[in-house]
Order: sequence, then C-alpha cells, then structure tokens
Amino acid sequence: MKQFLEFVLNHWILWSVFVLLILIIIFEEIRGRVQGIPRVQPHDLTQLINREDATVIDVRDHNAFAKGHILGSINIPHTQMDANIEKLKKHKDKPVVIVCGNGQTGPQEGIKLKNNGFEKIYFLSGGINAWKDAGLPLTKD
Repeated sequence: MKQFLEFVLNHWILWSVFVLLILIIIFEEIRGRVQGIPRVQPHDLTQLINREDATVIDVRDHNAFAKGHILGSINIPHTQMDANIEKLKKHKDKPVVIVCGNGQTGPQEGIKLKNNGFEKIYFLSGGINAWKDAGLPLTKD
C-alpha cells in the first residue's frame, strides 16, 4: 500500500489522467442507460437487421454516407433529423438503429425519436467506426 501511495504522489499527473478517463467512461455508460437508448454492438445489429427487419438510420453528413454505409441504411444527417421525423414514422413499429460516426451523436438522435413515440430504438456503439473495425461490409450505392 505504501508503494501504491508513493507511486500516486510521484506520478500525480498520470494518475489524475487515469482517474479522469475512468470517470468519463462511467459517465458515458450511465448517460446511455439514463437516456433509455440501449447500445448494440455491430454483430448484434446484423441480427436485428436479419431477424427483426430493423431500420438503420445513418445520421452522418451526406459526404460521409457516400464514402461508405451499411447496406439498406437511410441517410438523415443529424442536423436534419427534426425535419424528417414525420417521414420516419412508417418505421415506428420496427426496431430503429441510429448509426453515427463514432457513437457520440446516436443517443441524442435516439432521444428525439423516443420523444416522438418510437419505442424500439438503439444506437450502434462506436458508430460506423466500430462497424468497420468489426470487418463488416459497407456499400457506396
């Protein structure tokens, strides 16, 4: 224990950064649960698409979407979500998965859908980057 305290005192900046990162991770996890928008991993998303005919909404801008997106996804940039919610209501009875670039914007857009009566809303944890990292295909159609 003495060595641990000595390490912390000698490397307080490093220790502070470590504690800050842990707090950020905990905050993000709690925020996702409090907002009520569950996250799904890339392979879980493939199951939602194949088994439950999930609708995938990609909230990245048009240029990012054109460079590669999940097959069958609908592109509605997050800046235009409010204006397009009525168009999405036909998907209200199916699972809806929000995909963003890195998993940060998805929960906020999911809340907008939840506030408009959507019930089965998810967001892709890690966004399209996690999808790519999992080696899953993208299309440019």
